[in-house]
Amino acid sequence: MFMIFMNKRTMVLVGLCFLMIFFQSQTVSAQSFYGTKEEGRVVEPLGDKRVWRYTIINGKKYKRLWSETKKKWLSDWILIS
Repeated sequence: MFMIFMNKRTMVLVGLCFLMIFFQSQTVSAQSFYGTKEEGRVVEPLGDKRVWRYTIINGKKYKRLWSETKKKWLSDWILIS
C-alpha cells in the first residue's frame, strides 16, 4: 500500500539511496591491497623525481640533472651560457 503513494521521483531517490548504501559497504584496506612486510611485497614510487641543478664555473652557467629518488646524477654538466 505504501508503494501506491510513491511518485516516480521518490522511487528513483529511494533506489539511488539503496545503491549508495550497498556499494559503500564494499571497502578494501590498504594493507590487504599492498600486503604486509612478511609477505615480501615492496611499494615503490611510480615515477622518478628529477631536478635540474645549476652552477657557475668561470663565469659560465651550467646545468646538471639530479634524481631525487635515486640520489644520483643523471647527466653531465651542460653549458647553458
